[in-house]
Amino acid sequence: MLGSSPALRTMLDRARAAARSDQPVFLWGESGTGKDLLAQAIHAGSSRASGNLVILNAGAVPDDILDREIYGDPGAGQPPRYPSVPPYLAQAQGGTLYIDDVCRMSLHLQARLLALLRRGWIARSDGRSERFTARLISATNTSPTTALKEGKLRRDLYDMLAVEPLNLPPLRARDSDASEIAAQVYPTLLEGFGFPPQKLPPRILARIDSLPWPGNVRQLLNVLRRMALSAEAAAGRSADLPIELLSESVPEMAPASTQAPARSFAEIERRAILEAIERNDGSVQRAADELALAASTIYRKLKGWQQQNGVDKSHS
Repeated sequence: MLGSSPALRTMLDRARAAARSDQPVFLWGESGTGKDLLAQAIHAGSSRASGNLVILNAGAVPDDILDREIYGDPGAGQPPRYPSVPPYLAQAQGGTLYIDDVCRMSLHLQARLLALLRRGWIARSDGRSERFTARLISATNTSPTTALKEGKLRRDLYDMLAVEPLNLPPLRARDSDASEIAAQVYPTLLEGFGFPPQKLPPRILARIDSLPWPGNVRQLLNVLRRMALSAEAAAGRSADLPIELLSESVPEMAPASTQAPARSFAEIERRAILEAIERNDGSVQRAADELALAASTIYRKLKGWQQQNGVDKSHS
């Protein structure tokens, strides 16, 4: 993970320490902060690196299918959906099981997972049991405090999963990491797209550091890819820079007595999201794709803004 800010360095130091243990790790951070990448790094830096890293996206699979794929249960007398593929628990034995979006797992499946962790044994296809030897890493883009309060995450399960809790800081909280990432990544992207490597000019780096990046590093990388794909942008012609870098000019430093008051991040984020929705003719999904955010994140923020303002607006 690129960057040298104290917030990132502190988190990575804790991640390295977590990799050296076998304890469960719980990752939480906004969409695009690098939870998947960090889970892979923890696995690669652990004593289980030679074993499988099995990735389970709990938010992308229907509950009944997820149940079968984790445990291999046929359910209600039905044959397994994928009879030739071992269930996730079996595949992860001796390695790492990474459960992404764990807060979107149903409470029923959370209860089953809790029972497994307490028992420490899994059922084999031949009916016998064997000790569960996989290391667990879980992740969510929801604050655990919020998930617990809203009843989306069992407290007893969280206590077992979060022996090593790691909060990935958003890009806006990482000092000048955004421009540092851009400066390192952009020349490589140009080469990959067939352009001569070039450095980004200081005015663009300053602009990058001034933006809130609600989609975090994922959004920044998508913007850099779009810039690198444009020959004019690669040559530094501002007319072809992505919309995120053109929406506002980089502010000039003004005397303290005349400098306009800075807007809060919440105001900047709100404007960026609403402008993206407007550019995409009211489509939340297309705005989410542009900003590298989950559509559910935008809907949640819209609902919060509506409640704050007492305005009931609908977006497709």
